[in-house]
Amino acid sequence: MIRLILFFSLMSYLISSNAQPYTFVFLNSRTDKAELPKEELDALMQKHLANIERLVKEEKLIVAGPFEGGGGIFIMNTTSVDQAREWLSTDAAIQA
Repeated sequence: MIRLILFFSLMSYLISSNAQPYTFVFLNSRTDKAELPKEELDALMQKHLANIERLVKEEKLIVAGPFEGGGGIFIMNTTSVDQAREWLSTDAAIQA
């Protein structure tokens, strides 16, 4: 519930502040992938979080967060879907 409130608060801010348009990316968990061993999953998540930090520092990513049960959302600082895809192509978790 708190995540939902935070999400709608962010949306209200973005709409009311005349902010530039953003691209919302919804990441879905793949059901056709085999489960990874814990060590591999931990390494993958470290790479994923490092990529998120890099994108934030480069001002390409505004906010990111997980969904309960898997997947997540990215709000990208672009109006181009192709550019958002290019930026996310460097993410190990998305490639996996």
